[in-house]
Amino acid sequence: MARKVFAVFALFILAVSVIALVPNVEFADGWGKAIGTLARTDAGAQAEMAFTVNDFIVGAYKPIDATVLSLLLEWACFTWLGLVVFLFNGRIGKMSGIFAAAAFILLDITVANELTPFVYHFSPISLAQLTTFAGFNALFGISLSYASAFFVFGIVALTIINLLFRRWKTS
Repeated sequence: MARKVFAVFALFILAVSVIALVPNVEFADGWGKAIGTLARTDAGAQAEMAFTVNDFIVGAYKPIDATVLSLLLEWACFTWLGLVVFLFNGRIGKMSGIFAAAAFILLDITVANELTPFVYHFSPISLAQLTTFAGFNALFGISLSYASAFFVFGIVALTIINLLFRRWKTS
């Protein structure tokens, strides 16, 4: 049930993003001139735009591929965090799961500002972003393959742990 909620939430984010841009969007096979220009030049900075486009994403992925991968990574991240919340709340209680999830969410900000990129290995929020796989982070083995493995094994492990704790709790 929770996985369906996370999938609906991820699809809702996608739908709201698309609906907000519908008047200005033209569906095509490529990224388009505007996004290509923003990604490969400093035109956005010159125009003082808050919106940035990562050159890595434009160069490495087709638009539909980036959208699908982002959607899947978001779903996996929501599921992973939900299982962490469930585990801590079931084991410790008193909203401890919310605090544990918040710690993982804040880890992304901490890594970006203070810590070595190696810590991205343990940051689900960071691993759910395609931009994390670019540049210097690749030297630390941060890749789409690693993120996929992190989420798959993490979701399976957290599910098994949650099931074992539920069985132990009811025995």
